[in-house]
Amino acid sequence: MKVDVKLFAVLREIAGREQVTLELPEPVALTELFEQLSADHPGLTRYQTITSFALNGEYAEPATIVNDGDEVALIPPISGG
Repeated sequence: MKVDVKLFAVLREIAGREQVTLELPEPVALTELFEQLSADHPGLTRYQTITSFALNGEYAEPATIVNDGDEVALIPPISGG
């Protein structure tokens, strides 16, 4: 299954791009998707517990299951001045 993942702010900087398409063997929870993405981009790991998730344009809980064709957004906490 394919899932498009949009990255914002510092997460985009770490991954080096705005969007990533992940190929997953089966539906997974948002937290598992983040872990898989972190395996490819280890700098993301420290943001796992503070990142918010959106699934198909709606905020979602970390345990929400992602299915084929879904769009996920990873939203780090807002910072700056």
